[in-house]
Amino acid sequence: MSKKEWWESFFDSEWKRFSFDAHTPEHTAEQVEFVIKTLDLKREDNILDLCCGIGRHALELSRRGFVHVTGQDFTQEYLEIASRKAKDEGLSTEFLNSDMRRIPGYANLDAIYSWHTSFGYFENEAENEKVADAIGGALKQGGRFLLDLNNRDWVIRNIAAKSWHGETPNYILEDNHFDLATSTHHGEWTFINEYGKISVKRMQLRQYSLHELIEIFARYGLRFIQAWGSIEGEPLTLDSRRMIILFSKGEVDSSAIARGLR
Repeated sequence: MSKKEWWESFFDSEWKRFSFDAHTPEHTAEQVEFVIKTLDLKREDNILDLCCGIGRHALELSRRGFVHVTGQDFTQEYLEIASRKAKDEGLSTEFLNSDMRRIPGYANLDAIYSWHTSFGYFENEAENEKVADAIGGALKQGGRFLLDLNNRDWVIRNIAAKSWHGETPNYILEDNHFDLATSTHHGEWTFINEYGKISVKRMQLRQYSLHELIEIFARYGLRFIQAWGSIEGEPLTLDSRRMIILFSKGEVDSSAIARGLR
């Protein structure tokens, strides 16, 4: 039996409470405004929210009248929450349970976005590139991809070996290590909930610099357009905590490594 990947068990109700539930509807709306403007979305576009979690952004797009919105995620628990929300609100949003390395269809999407650092999950670099290949293959010519993730250059200068964060009564104790040889963030995080229950989870995330991502996605037909340090449109600098990157679809090399997965 193959070893279970860290992300297969990390994303559960504990993570939902500390991450997704911490975002207000107003904050989600601001992020969606940025997504709409940056991707130049049209009402009839085929749009994919890749690694959508509980569907915050996908549902908000549907509320605003976008008619072909799909959220894709590996965690079935999150998709069930999102689907119930869509049903309760009478929204047409569809949700798909799938690994991010496998995006169904070929050249059928006008826009894809991936929010909140959902790239670099795999220890094997070739597996991370399969995600880039899947995105390149799923987009139509001229389609756009928007990627939001941690800014590696900020992380390596600011990561704390140990830290607390959260709000009463829920906290996370982080024990972190950054491996400069592999540019990978390794963490052991202790979650403490309002009842005093403790759960420990391990994570690892390959962190990328902007130039690395430009090179990776270029191999799969995605041309770099622009990068920002925030949804306020601030330029990306060494002091930006976030890195938001826009790519545009060109020709895809037929030798791309994940072609056989579709």
